[in-house]
Amino acid sequence: MRGEKLLENVERAMQAEPVRRKTGDGEEEVPGEFVYNGSVANKALELLGKELGIFIDRKEVGGPNELARMSDEERRARGARA
Repeated sequence: MRGEKLLENVERAMQAEPVRRKTGDGEEEVPGEFVYNGSVANKALELLGKELGIFIDRKEVGGPNELARMSDEERRARGARA
């Protein structure tokens, strides 16, 4: 369900679909000018990607350049690539 709402938000932000509202007879377009909003579309796509597990969060563990200061033996002991 959440993914569907994110896709709907992307479509609205990119003007792919006019905004509609539900009425007693079905739906009708909401009058007005639809403006492209790229930042909204990008954020919705980012959240959708996170929901689907497309992105990997990477974090540096240890101090700056810690691995560069280690010997090959120390890196192997920690399981890091040389």
